[in-house]
Amino acid sequence: MNHKFASSNKHALRIKNHLNAQEDIEDGKPPFSACTTDREAWRLVVEKDLGRLKWKYLNTQNERDSRPQDLVSRFFLGLPLAIPDSEATKSPSQSISNGLRFHSRLQVAGRGCWADDLKCIVFVTPMLIMSWYITGAEIDEAYAIELANYLFTIQDPTDGGFPTHIGGKTTLMGTMLIYVALRLMGIPSDEKHLIKARACFLEMGGAVYLPSWAKFWLSLFGLYGWEGTDPYPVELWYDFVLPLFLPGFFPNDLPSTNGISQNTKASP
Repeated sequence: MNHKFASSNKHALRIKNHLNAQEDIEDGKPPFSACTTDREAWRLVVEKDLGRLKWKYLNTQNERDSRPQDLVSRFFLGLPLAIPDSEATKSPSQSISNGLRFHSRLQVAGRGCWADDLKCIVFVTPMLIMSWYITGAEIDEAYAIELANYLFTIQDPTDGGFPTHIGGKTTLMGTMLIYVALRLMGIPSDEKHLIKARACFLEMGGAVYLPSWAKFWLSLFGLYGWEGTDPYPVELWYDFVLPLFLPGFFPNDLPSTNGISQNTKASP
């Protein structure tokens, strides 16, 4: 997608490894040196120490030639796939056989798992971007570009808002958190997507009607007063920070339920 990014970077994420060589970006100049990345340059790799899957962008042609793009990477990037023994089917059993061979090729080499992305929980992405900003982390420009482009693709074209979960309707929480995250990435307030998003969350009543989780994150940036947030007793979060084998001191049997569900029920 082609977007015109132009804004002050005074309060934006720290970006490294620019795709195009340039001098330090100054106020008023684009926060990104490109509007999109080359999909042929992405590789889905396994981190040796932790065994996690991670997308890696190879900036040079030498890097790309030394590590050819595998079928799994091309599949998730939506690039053409070459399946040599795939034949037109004439029966259900042949279709099943083709599907089996195809999905067996999508197994991640060196890990043995099948990959997928966490599309369902959209609000985790803006929280991650906010955490990067708070901690002063430096983010590769390729990641920042595609994160912005991804968030633009899930914006509702009608009301300009964003959902909390993929496939869901626009929510105030999704719209405000993603709006703030995009601003932290250097996207200007007069960018067309942000203009629509801002109009959307203002029409929905603004930050005062946010759930407690969103108010908490806005308060970290001074965008919402702490006095307007809900109380966060430490026992509410004990299952996130303390080992489960310690004696429980919360009146409900929280460890038997999902962590997000229990905190959602306890914090309005």
